[in-house]
Amino acid sequence: MNFRNNLDLMRRTFRNTHIRGLELQRPAWLTSSDKLIQIYKDQEKLFKHGQVYYGCLVQANELLFSKESKAVCPALVTYSTDERIVDHLSVLKKINNEMFRYKDEKAEDIPDNYKAQARIITDEMSREKMDFYTYLSDPLNIVNDKKFKFSKDYSKTDPERINIRMCCVMGCKEHLPKSLFIGPIFPIIAVPEKCDSIMILPDIFWSEEFRDWYLYESKTELYR
Repeated sequence: MNFRNNLDLMRRTFRNTHIRGLELQRPAWLTSSDKLIQIYKDQEKLFKHGQVYYGCLVQANELLFSKESKAVCPALVTYSTDERIVDHLSVLKKINNEMFRYKDEKAEDIPDNYKAQARIITDEMSREKMDFYTYLSDPLNIVNDKKFKFSKDYSKTDPERINIRMCCVMGCKEHLPKSLFIGPIFPIIAVPEKCDSIMILPDIFWSEEFRDWYLYESKTELYR
């Protein structure tokens, strides 16, 4: 499947189709003190100003994988606004697998450049976002640097570099094909220049080819 062509199609559909009533359903357990509430406050901003990108699943509440459950629950994903990542989605997948490998491990057994990510993944109640970057030629050698800006384009000065963000998203199965949360790749809406929140793109905006891939091939295909 051509991920770039499908992303372009979903972006055009999202920009040119105006549909009301696609707001996220707020679960009863979500209190006003939970930092996830910010996603609900930012929905209008996301629908009005957001761009479509590919997100890659790190981990999710197990209820999202249950066919019987309709619960709206959080998941942890990575994404990049760098357009080059569309041709290198395997980079996100490899990094996510490596980060998840250190979940619940002792701090002394975790490489220094994975400690912060492992802490967030281990603490399943964490709402913290994490920005880092990597290099296409050596994707597992991630770099944590608080000084850089996630949405800044470094490609001209550092052509191998890819900025990545790990953050929470609410998994609303009503927004997914056949109400199935499968992963690991799905389109998201983000506008990091205006807010840190992201949403899964409602499947009404998905291309038919990507929808079929998500349902029937996403777990077996090697991402290119």
